[in-house]
Amino acid sequence: MNGPPAATETLSRIGGALVHVSGLPGLIDATRRAVGVIGIDSGPLHLAAGLGRPGVAVFGPTDPARNGPYGGTITVLRDAAAPTTYKRDRNISASMRAIRPEAVVAALRIRLNFHAGMARV
Repeated sequence: MNGPPAATETLSRIGGALVHVSGLPGLIDATRRAVGVIGIDSGPLHLAAGLGRPGVAVFGPTDPARNGPYGGTITVLRDAAAPTTYKRDRNISASMRAIRPEAVVAALRIRLNFHAGMARV
């Protein structure tokens, strides 16, 4: 789990997570070394896509066709019933919570296997 120094206490409560606290240079370094990434429509996720790291993005109401990660190394998961809106309010979490953790893990496994196969070519 990556975050700013102010999030250290919150991140440390996530069982089994390796906590990485840094600024932007540290985030770039950690992302370059990551085997895979899981994220939301955010700067760190788009950074991972730009660096060609394999991963999974969970999208809510933001349309990934418009704002999705570029480069083809990130699998986007979005609930088919998610309303498309660019306003931020309390209702956005329902569409993101519709994506089950098991689906994220399965998509990441597929992406990592594909990425490993491409590296051997």
